[in-house]
Amino acid sequence: MQRSLLWVLVFFFAVAGLSAEEQVTAIGDIRRGEMVTVTGEVTRVRDYDEFLMRDESGRARIYFRGGLDRSELESGDVVTVTGRVDDDLIDIPREIYATEIRLPD
Repeated sequence: MQRSLLWVLVFFFAVAGLSAEEQVTAIGDIRRGEMVTVTGEVTRVRDYDEFLMRDESGRARIYFRGGLDRSELESGDVVTVTGRVDDDLIDIPREIYATEIRLPD
C-alpha cells in the first residue's frame, strides 16, 4: 500500500512539472511507433547509451545519444523521457529512443 502511494506521489510531482501540452503516458500503454513521454524509476544503467526504467504499469529500455553523461544517471532516480517507441513486432521490454531526458533536480 505504501509503495503504491509513493508511486502516485512521484507521478503527480513529475507531471506537475510538465507543460500543459505534454501528456505523460504509462509505460504499459505505449504503442509501437508513437511519440511518448513517460516518467518512471531508473532500475539499471546498462551501458553508455542505455538504461532500464519502470513505472507501476510496466518497464522499458531507453536508448539515448549524447547530451547526457552516464554518471548523471543512477538506479533509483525518477526521470521523465520523451521519445519514439520502437516499431519492432517484438517489444518486450518496450524500447524508447529518447529525444529528451529530464533528470531529478
